[in-house]
Amino acid sequence: HNYNKQRTTQQPATTMYTDIQNSTPTELKKKAKQSYYADIFWTLLNIVFLGTWLYQMNSEGKVTIFDDQYMENGFCNLPSEDGNVNGKESPTQIACFGFDWSMAALVIYLALTVWKVPISWGSAGYLVVHGLAHGLVYMDIADTSKDITTGGLVIIFVILAMGAYGVYDTMKNVGIDKKLAIIVSILVDIFFTGLFAVNLKKGVYVLTYVNIVINLCINMPRALLVPPTKVYTRLEAFLGPYFYQYIFLTTLMNVVIWIEPLFCSKWFASIGGHIWFDISLFAVMFLNLYARLNNKKSGNICERKKL
Repeated sequence: HNYNKQRTTQQPATTMYTDIQNSTPTELKKKAKQSYYADIFWTLLNIVFLGTWLYQMNSEGKVTIFDDQYMENGFCNLPSEDGNVNGKESPTQIACFGFDWSMAALVIYLALTVWKVPISWGSAGYLVVHGLAHGLVYMDIADTSKDITTGGLVIIFVILAMGAYGVYDTMKNVGIDKKLAIIVSILVDIFFTGLFAVNLKKGVYVLTYVNIVINLCINMPRALLVPPTKVYTRLEAFLGPYFYQYIFLTTLMNVVIWIEPLFCSKWFASIGGHIWFDISLFAVMFLNLYARLNNKKSGNICERKKL
């Protein structure tokens, strides 16, 4: 009864997916539950990672869960020719720079020529800024060993707005007042920017921190505010027909996040180190862009079938 009521009253958050027309209520509810458990799992991974990172950083060497190279440099770097692992002239850093900028160019090119849709400046801009940071580390232009400046904190606040938007979007999609959602999302942004200023401080930790926080701001609100009974809202967030691809790639990205600090010196640095995170991050980003593009082309099925 509850499911049938939802089918007639719950509207999709933005656009629904064609495959829903051919799915049974049982299949849809099963996917909704799977997405709910996935959000909880990813949220716990991010919280434990952030907690472990901060705890070890403030333990004065008493806790050594994460690799020393990772803790000191903020990345897992393939050593440079002279043996440095701090990122200067590291093949890992220049590879991340080249990959991120190339993928930003690809996103813009596809939007203009193949997909013929407005450019996703959020995705392209994030890749450009992310890649630029790696380039500055490689060229030793930015001294990331120093405490971050006020201007740097402003940049962190702007970047974390991507995560804050995830909070706002989830709150809006479950019917919470937009003004309240905006206020909460801004407070979340201020909180995590302040947390960095107080506990991490050094520029070398910026990229890892913003990656973790953005993930947390996307997954945690869904885990807290979108129960499995919100079937269509959950399928919307998990990209409809690309549901299992989204779960696989997001889980893979979170696994890479953990592999980097746990196995850096043992073997991960020797196969490229941090570049694998950038690759896994782009895979999730590209799937989001591709899925939402195809969904828009398929149209809103609420216009063709009463749900």
